[in-house]
Amino acid sequence: MHPRWRLPGLMGLLVAAVLLWRWQADPGESAAADTGIAVSEPGPPAEDSADAGAAPAQAGDSARPTAVRPNPASAPRKEPAVALDAPALGYRASAAQRADDMARLVAADDLAPLLAEFKRRAANGDADAAARMRDIYDECMGVDLYQGPSSTTPGVPRTISFPGSLPLEDPRRQAALQIGNARCAGVLPPGDRNARIRQLGQNVASSRRLAADLGHLPSRVRLQPFGLDRALWAREQRPQALALLRDGSPEALFELTGFAGFATPYSEHSWTLAACAQGYPCEQSPFLRNFWCVQFGTLCDVSSFPEYIRQSSSARDWRRYQAERDQILALLRAGNLGALLLPDPAIGGGG
Repeated sequence: MHPRWRLPGLMGLLVAAVLLWRWQADPGESAAADTGIAVSEPGPPAEDSADAGAAPAQAGDSARPTAVRPNPASAPRKEPAVALDAPALGYRASAAQRADDMARLVAADDLAPLLAEFKRRAANGDADAAARMRDIYDECMGVDLYQGPSSTTPGVPRTISFPGSLPLEDPRRQAALQIGNARCAGVLPPGDRNARIRQLGQNVASSRRLAADLGHLPSRVRLQPFGLDRALWAREQRPQALALLRDGSPEALFELTGFAGFATPYSEHSWTLAACAQGYPCEQSPFLRNFWCVQFGTLCDVSSFPEYIRQSSSARDWRRYQAERDQILALLRAGNLGALLLPDPAIGGGG
């Protein structure tokens, strides 16, 4: 899931819903979860082909966006941080393997075979497979949590609606609900709904930690602590943003959406467009489908982040985001990473 996406004029309402979801999703019990992974000594990266025993088949939010940066003003995490430069206990998959994994996540009708494949690979030290485990758990927790306003889970918003929201029985909203339920049917743990959500939240946290330990940089960034002093955020976040820029992968660029205004002068929408242009899977977003369409009855006809940005922006802002995207990509090609960051407040200059 990706909690940073907002519709203009509805920020306060959405923030309340997102903070509720984040509280459910990240209960601070990371060490208690059992992902079924016992990490062996890391072997060499496999070839670019997928696991031969896996059925062919979202990039997370994750988008959440997965799904991506937590709200710095929320309660401090209980998970211990992993230093950005800590020794990796595993290895990173090849760029081709990562792209293939993301594409199969988007296209899968059933996430259970992919989850089994990623568990096997993570047990052999594949940091990116562990990160994709986190994406699957994150999506399926959202699917189980967001069943529309008829939900009976205590604390889940049941009356939030936006102007123009589709009724729950609308075929488009029902189709989105059925897609999520089908994708996650084999992933959801047993037990009542509260127990399932609690277990999935623990699985999200433990798979994120596993990915961080194995060397997945975006997962390490997500585990960095936040101070509550807003004045310090730029200083705290700049090294993380620089590490993501040096990584340079589409996933790392997408992660930079959470640094807009604190470590980089470019907007989160501009970073999203840049990540999409570099190959991040921005079409058929599970976050837009499960969160906006199913839960709130909005954006059911929008399946991609670029189209969401275009529709929710003024013409002037849309042109600005596209221009900033082009600037970001040009500076990346030139290797001028310092120009993509705000000046370092510690030295009063750029990096």
